[in-house]
Amino acid sequence: MAKKKPPKNKPPVRSPTGTTKTFSNSANSKASTPASSPAVKSKSNTDSLLAGSTAQTTLPPLAQDPSILTLAKQIETPNSQTLATESISVPGNQDQPAAAPKAIEPSSGQASGSQNPAELWKSFVKGSTIKLHPEQTPYVLDSGEACVTIPNSVVEKNKKAWEYFILGQFYEDPPARGAIHAIVNGIWSRQRRDITVSKMEGNSFLFRVPCPNARRRILAQSFWQIDGQTMFVAKWSPGIQQSKPELDMVPVWLEFTEVPLQFFNRDALKEIAGMVGHPVCLHPTTENLTNIQGCQSLYSH
Repeated sequence: MAKKKPPKNKPPVRSPTGTTKTFSNSANSKASTPASSPAVKSKSNTDSLLAGSTAQTTLPPLAQDPSILTLAKQIETPNSQTLATESISVPGNQDQPAAAPKAIEPSSGQASGSQNPAELWKSFVKGSTIKLHPEQTPYVLDSGEACVTIPNSVVEKNKKAWEYFILGQFYEDPPARGAIHAIVNGIWSRQRRDITVSKMEGNSFLFRVPCPNARRRILAQSFWQIDGQTMFVAKWSPGIQQSKPELDMVPVWLEFTEVPLQFFNRDALKEIAGMVGHPVCLHPTTENLTNIQGCQSLYSH
């Protein structure tokens, strides 16, 4: 009968559940244990494997090999010297002196006293390329107030920039500025909608109308109804205080319907409008024939 060879050293086998099977190896086992008759006791349970338990397997003890015993002792008690971190010095750098730290020099813009603070702040502002350099010298009045003289030539030079503005004055409490902005852009600049509104003192508003045709049309009709309130408009420029006319009479627009088209002219409409009162003028859309569904005439009462 042939003798069975002892099992070779097998590496640890990992179970399907991710745990490592352990082999029991007794270094102090008796040498008289026969290697030809290994006693293998395996406890296998499929249910326990599915549940994640570790299968326990008992293998025969290995031969007492000095190298294997030394390796096992090193695994059980690792050498602390190998785990410690050792700093290795480079032989070539031992004789070299340590480099002195370099001093950080401040930049030209950050150097103290090297740049005017006003110039430093102006460098952060990316505006117009034209620099502002005052030409007049300010002075202090006897009351302690600072003052500067502005020549009249400066006012006349920049007077043309205010030709876009129209002043509107309400006779009663005006609507909100947002409502006025929406209404005037709808009736004065429906395509561009580029009219801006600024609140002035009292019941006055300042309108900036870039289109010259719209300005002429607005000024041609001195009174406008804005959200049920009457507003008087006039050309405006700085330094001129416009006074609104007193409302001794109330302007009212009347619309005539079913007027024959051959009578849509100034001569015929003034006779038709004179039958009900004292007409003042025709509506622009009636006079230039842009609205022929009905003719409108302004009356004063």
